[in-house]
Formats: sequence, C-alpha cells, structure tokens
Amino acid sequence: MTVKDQILPSWDNDLYRGSCKYTDTIDRVRWKNDRSYKDCMWLRNNMRDAYGQKFHLTPEQVNNMTFNQAFNYADAIYSERFEGIP
Repeated sequence: MTVKDQILPSWDNDLYRGSCKYTDTIDRVRWKNDRSYKDCMWLRNNMRDAYGQKFHLTPEQVNNMTFNQAFNYADAIYSERFEGIP
C-alpha cells in the first residue's frame, strides 16, 4: 500500500475514524497500547474496582485490566445510563 493510498480519504462517513485510512492505521496501533494512555492511567486505576463490581469481574480481570478494557466498560455504562441502551 502506498502513502497516497493511506492518505486519500473515503468520506462515506466523515465522523468515523476509518474514513481516513492514515488515521485508521495509526489509531489501530495506539488503541490497544496502554503506553498511549500513560497520562490517563490514573483514571483506569481509580475506576477498575467499580468496573469489577458492575461487570462481575474476577480479581485477576480487575488487576490485569487494560486502559482499552476500562474504556469499553465506561462506554457500556454511559450507553446504559444516558442512551437508554440496556
């Protein structure tokens, strides 16, 4: 794939990160890498016990929670509370 292929956007949905192949490629690398969120890890650390209770996680799952997983748990809670998605 050439750089031109990476940069040329497909604007079917301009709010979706996948609309820009370059952004999508970079985001895929950073998304699951906890080092990308080093300045925000305190949030995961403060919330992981609450996520463990809410989602009935094992102590091992709570202790090994990644920032990405914490983000997904938070998203599920927001969806339930504010978007009415059960």
